[in-house]
Amino acid sequence: MKVDYDKVSEIYDNRYKDSKLPGVEKTLTEIITTNNINSILEVGCGTGYWLKKFSDADIITGIDFSRGMLKREEKHKKINFICADANTLPVSKNSFDLIYCINAIHHFNDPFQFIKDVYPLLKKGGRLCIFGSNPADSFNFWYIFRYFKNTFENDKKRFPDTEKLKNVFQESGFNDVEYKIVEIVNRCKINYEIFDDLFLVKNATSELYLISQDEYEQGIKKMKEKIEENLKLGVDTEFRTLLNFYLISGLK
Repeated sequence: MKVDYDKVSEIYDNRYKDSKLPGVEKTLTEIITTNNINSILEVGCGTGYWLKKFSDADIITGIDFSRGMLKREEKHKKINFICADANTLPVSKNSFDLIYCINAIHHFNDPFQFIKDVYPLLKKGGRLCIFGSNPADSFNFWYIFRYFKNTFENDKKRFPDTEKLKNVFQESGFNDVEYKIVEIVNRCKINYEIFDDLFLVKNATSELYLISQDEYEQGIKKMKEKIEENLKLGVDTEFRTLLNFYLISGLK
């Protein structure tokens, strides 16, 4: 199950109007500013949204598989963008102080091999940071899963297990492996205001992109029917999003 991000690229950055993930940004900023990091690589960089926030580093590289996503970025003289697969990175050994990916590892062909392959690309004392969310985590709840057929089932298959990710960090030779929650997205929209949610657009998220147009339309229909049913009873319909974002990191 693959998302064609060339098609998604036009509307991809709209998500940051609703969810800027300040906890992720704060954590990553602290890592960069307190660890004398001068060379940075983001894998799965998309349009370069995150890299542009850290342009003080001497060497800044972004890699993404989608040419469409990379074409959306505004040219930045300090950032080198490369179109490549996450599992075949065209990068020399001992090149970076920090390699990170944000909400992207579930798109890689082999997330666990990616961790192993990245280890030699880091300088001694370099750090790998993986930020993500696991829909199968019992803490998480997203109205999308409730109303749209196959979205939860697809995500259970796509997203790597966090315990296994931690184990692969250790198996790959990383030290000081750490897991922590850095962000909790907690939003609730009531009744028809849900249809202003930018994450509800068909191609705005990989979850909705991967289901058929019929499944998408049926989900929208179910949402409207639920709202109407509850309004007749004098009850509001809540559409809740509760998702935690973790960080797994390790040092070479």
